[in-house]
Amino acid sequence: MSFSMDQLLAEDIDVKNEMNIIFKKLEDGFNDILKNTEKFEGPYGKIIENLKEYARVTSESQEASPFFAVAKKYEGLLDGQKQYIHDVTDDVILVLRQLVGKSDLLNDSIKELSSAAKDARKLKGKLEKIDADIADAQTKGRTDKATKKLAEKETKTAEFNASKDKLSDTKDRFDKLMTDFNQEKDELIKKSLTDLIASEKKLIEAMQAVHEELDKTVASL
Repeated sequence: MSFSMDQLLAEDIDVKNEMNIIFKKLEDGFNDILKNTEKFEGPYGKIIENLKEYARVTSESQEASPFFAVAKKYEGLLDGQKQYIHDVTDDVILVLRQLVGKSDLLNDSIKELSSAAKDARKLKGKLEKIDADIADAQTKGRTDKATKKLAEKETKTAEFNASKDKLSDTKDRFDKLMTDFNQEKDELIKKSLTDLIASEKKLIEAMQAVHEELDKTVASL
């Protein structure tokens, strides 16, 4: 997130709100990950139910059936998936809390930037009004008023230039903080996603092992 001098001078930008928008997008992205992982429970529950039914109708003792053993392993997978979702949720909450904590460090800089931009816009508006007053006075032939307004313009122009310099310095500090923040944010997200992918790979490997055992069980009939 960055703003040009022209943007800051032209409009009142709610910098904190812009930050909140960024976090909302991050939160929505992580929520989508959670929704995808939660889709496993329904299908696996049905598979477990079917396997136990096969075990019941194909064996005198349901629990002695190889289908029942595979069903129990699917139950283990489902428990593992639930734990995975729990871990993912914890990771997401932790990352978002860390990001919010780091963004709080930007608050003072955000306030300074907003204040400096507001002061500069206020002086810019006064200069625009003075220019309009000068044009009006000249049109009406009121040279005394025009002369007075020109002197006022000179003073306000100096104040406006000083306010722009202050805004520029404040913006530079804010931009540096934002650069550092974005780097830390990207590192946190990258680590979180790397951990999620590693956990998901382990879960997929466990699923494949159970699928292979089911294939062997069916082939042995």
